[in-house]
Amino acid sequence: MAPVNRLPTELVSGIICTHLEPLDIFALRLSSRDVSAKCFDHFANRFFASLHLLVTSHNLALLNDIAAHPVLGTRVRELWITPALFGGDYNEPKHIFPARDPQAAYRRHVQDVVYKAAVEDHLSIILSVDLRRALEDAFQRLPNLKSVGLRHRLHHTDYRLRLDLIKEGMGYNALCAATGREPALPWLAGRTFQGFVSAPGRVFSNMLMALVTSHKKIDSLDTCGGSSCFGLDLDGIELSDAQWDSVFCSLADLKALHLCIRDPSLRDPSLPDPDWATPTPSDKTLQATLNIMAKASPSIEILSFSIFGFGGKARHFEWAAQRVRFANLSRLTLWDIETSPQQLKQFLLSASPTLRWFKFWTVRLYCADAQGTGVEDADAAGKRAWRGIWDFFRDSMKLHRLEFKALYGPSGRLRLVDGLHGPHGSHPLVPATDLAFFDAELAKVSFCEWIDQIEFGTDEDSEEELGGFEL
Repeated sequence: MAPVNRLPTELVSGIICTHLEPLDIFALRLSSRDVSAKCFDHFANRFFASLHLLVTSHNLALLNDIAAHPVLGTRVRELWITPALFGGDYNEPKHIFPARDPQAAYRRHVQDVVYKAAVEDHLSIILSVDLRRALEDAFQRLPNLKSVGLRHRLHHTDYRLRLDLIKEGMGYNALCAATGREPALPWLAGRTFQGFVSAPGRVFSNMLMALVTSHKKIDSLDTCGGSSCFGLDLDGIELSDAQWDSVFCSLADLKALHLCIRDPSLRDPSLPDPDWATPTPSDKTLQATLNIMAKASPSIEILSFSIFGFGGKARHFEWAAQRVRFANLSRLTLWDIETSPQQLKQFLLSASPTLRWFKFWTVRLYCADAQGTGVEDADAAGKRAWRGIWDFFRDSMKLHRLEFKALYGPSGRLRLVDGLHGPHGSHPLVPATDLAFFDAELAKVSFCEWIDQIEFGTDEDSEEELGGFEL
């Protein structure tokens, strides 16, 4: 067998490298200059197509170096930014247990000093124009960049998933080793919560303005990143009307949008009460952010949308429903929405000719005819409203996949009976659940037949079925 350095470049880069782990590729590139050159194409595509940026001076310098590289800069297609270092917890480090010995105490002292310096560096960037200038310069020199977004920390219970999402961050390992803390996560030991809630909004507005000033056109914008939505706090977004108009023009050709907006007053209830009051963003800022979706709606093909935690969020969804004009939307995800049946239909009406994949959960319908009635009447009104929505799906859409979960009416959460779903065909394992789905590739019936057989159940139905089932 010929040595690796004598094999064709196509074989080394296209076949051998695709079966190697990252550390193996690094080791292979160190074996010789010829092998390194033959692996370079795969190396550049695999490790630089998606960049994850922590907001530090070191990371901004790395981004500048990558953008200036004649080859690596052309391979970057995605840029993710974690807006809050250490999860937004910038207090003085506190330790529950004393150090074991003088060496451990000194090591802890050094880590605390590095931690404070990293926080000061991070905040100086957030509160200045440095981030916008760095992003503007990078956007101009990354010709194939098509997707930008924020990537927030996940809840600490999602430990394995959390590590998978943040392990590729530039400079992450070095900062983790130097501080003894995970840079993308909060420092929980003995802490008092004092978050910097405006960081996501400031980073997001800087990112938007950098797109405008660099004249960069992108295909995808994401406010969350990853598979667990943290939501975008709007506090910290301070753009003028003229700047918003420029943003709308810059994002007019979006094809994919993940817009998850979160009330900044929401926080983890397990944390102590903060000693500051969180301001609520104005309706003007909220509507301007929603207008990103409305202005780009004719070109959007994939949309994920949520607005949660705001008082009167049904009013905000209605505002958006009256302005969206979808023409190419094929995949839609909605969650944590409160609206009326009429406004939900209006939101979906322009998308109905092209929509093929629809998923929604935690959607609450309020009904005008249920106001001031008893629980049973409100429950019946909610079921009638959802039946009307399903009839709209059947008559106005050609869905290939539909999934819904946690549907609410005026009286509360509704139970569903999907007679064609489950391992026993028409006699499913658990007939009353909060989930139902249809997939045209797997189903043996048409979408119209499936949606017509969905019924409403009760908690008692589910308990009876489970009580008679033996594992």
